Amino acid sequence: MADDKRDNLRWLIATGVFAVVLCALALILRNCHTHGPPTAQHKATRSNPTPADFVGTWRGRWDGQWNVQFTITRDTANSPELNVLYEWEENVGQPMNQRNFPVNLQGDALVAGMIEIRLSASDPRRATATGRFRNTRTAALVRDP
Repeated sequence: MADDKRDNLRWLIATGVFAVVLCALALILRNCHTHGPPTAQHKATRSNPTPADFVGTWRGRWDGQWNVQFTITRDTANSPELNVLYEWEENVGQPMNQRNFPVNLQGDALVAGMIEIRLSASDPRRATATGRFRNTRTAALVRDP
């Protein structure tokens, strides 16, 4: 009888451990799918952009939900130095937060802290922002006329 109880206890423990491992694996796979490389990032980007190509106000939504805006300016007309006023919505419908960042051009992307902006290869008024936050976010951007 004691052996049967031990066998049942071992079986229950093994089943419980298996269930926990299975749940953890499901959560990991779900997060990889949800926050993995976004589709927008795979669109063709413009090669060899210049700093002037990024100047302007760009608007979009992180993951199609939270408003985001990048106002990219130069210190002087001929300066290669760019600055960005980054504005984002922390909670839908609430006032946007603001932060200034120095930016630099790295390859085909404008980089401001954890955010990269890449221009569309086919439309100079469109770009994609990728934010490498706790959860990677993307935003399809449109430049104001």
